Amino acid sequence: MRQRQRQKASYAFTLAELLIALAILGVIAAFSIPKVLQAQQENHWNSVAKETAGMLTQAYQLYKLNGGDPTQMKAANITPYMNYIKIFTNNEQVSAENTGTYSCLSNHPCLYFTNGSSLAYWVDDQFGGTAATNGMPFILDVDAQPGGATGIVFWLYYSGKLRTRSSIDAGTTDSSGQVWNPGSGEPPWFHWN
Repeated sequence: MRQRQRQKASYAFTLAELLIALAILGVIAAFSIPKVLQAQQENHWNSVAKETAGMLTQAYQLYKLNGGDPTQMKAANITPYMNYIKIFTNNEQVSAENTGTYSCLSNHPCLYFTNGSSLAYWVDDQFGGTAATNGMPFILDVDAQPGGATGIVFWLYYSGKLRTRSSIDAGTTDSSGQVWNPGSGEPPWFHWN
């Protein structure tokens, strides 16, 4: 009978072995959990950016469908077609790409959306012409908080296409006549697909 008890005991784990296994699992969790949480946050930001980009292009199409003239359109003309919850013009700060922060002012207001993002634009900004390279910028801050790397500059073109700073067409021209070429800018978490 004692022999049977010894055989059963030899198949069990000792307390020391269990503690070592738990310590190993704790070390693995300590390294992997922050990465998982960061990836989840970045996926959320990416989906918010794509949702807001879709809203921006849809607002432009709705403006045109309702008889709006794109040659006379100002950036403020498409905001009634967006589903924002409030507009700020009293110096709140939003971030954009690696270029710093912008203040929400009367000539540069910020729309706040239910998805937690904000979109800044210049009220009187226009396409500046009907060429394929005429566009206007919109600054999206996916978490509507100053600082950080949660901002993207979108360019809406006269043709209706939407691009980011790194994917704009060479020779993109804004309403002031300034010419822009592709450059760096998008945060590493943003991707179209």
